[in-house]
Amino acid sequence: MNPLQIIRQRILLLTAGLLSIFLIMLYLTPYKTFLSGLILGFILSCYNALNTAKKLYWIGETVSRGERWTRGTGMVTRFITVALFLYIAGKLPHIFDIKAVLIGFPLGYIISVIAYFQVRENLEFPKEVNAENGADTKS
Repeated sequence: MNPLQIIRQRILLLTAGLLSIFLIMLYLTPYKTFLSGLILGFILSCYNALNTAKKLYWIGETVSRGERWTRGTGMVTRFITVALFLYIAGKLPHIFDIKAVLIGFPLGYIISVIAYFQVRENLEFPKEVNAENGADTKS
């Protein structure tokens, strides 16, 4: 199996588990605004992480075909979505706690790092070529 598919499966498993824990806590505890803000920030974080992964995949495919990538990686789009979610949380303080949204932002990236370190021993990446001056064979 492709190493990136293994990491992707682990990320989806950890994300679904954490989101289900948040939803159960939202139902069972009286901290509804905090947990709904945490869920909102976590969803935004996952969207931004997946959007970045998709853009990087497209860049890799374009470069592997020998073409030049002319567009960016979508940083402005990610900033706009963060601003939009903060605006929503600010306009609806009875539903979302803005501090919890800020806490939820980095969770998707933290899960990605955790998933990588959990499976890195089992991954088989292509071996590096020891080359001189960018050539893979000696002349």
